[in-house]
Amino acid sequence: MPPIARSSALHSPNAALAWFNQLPAGTISSLEQLTQRFLHHFSMNKRVPKTAAFLFTIRQKENEPLRDYMQRFVEAVHKVPHVNHELLASIIQQNLLLGRFKESIASKPPKTMEDLLMRSQKYIRIEKSNLSNTF
Repeated sequence: MPPIARSSALHSPNAALAWFNQLPAGTISSLEQLTQRFLHHFSMNKRVPKTAAFLFTIRQKENEPLRDYMQRFVEAVHKVPHVNHELLASIIQQNLLLGRFKESIASKPPKTMEDLLMRSQKYIRIEKSNLSNTF
């Protein structure tokens, strides 16, 4: 599928047709020129990849179980291409509510995402156990 067709699939066919019909006659001399103008016109609607700064917005909510927060955080991490895994410890430490997991990260920051997830599992089990003991 040519780039112009792939791109137009993301937009209303009416929008593409309206754009095409408003082009002044004789201003397009080749398919390549048409393609470039089309892509330039509609490129502002492209999704911009998320950056590590996006992860600072993924904060643990009041009364949110650690398990739910970690699930949201991991989903957010997958939306950020080429994320620095060493930076994740700082980000998550800032975004967590006060608690033992946050203290654990502060005292010994995990070096990898895998380490972070494995350590979170320990605190998720503790939290789950504490919740089941309250009933």
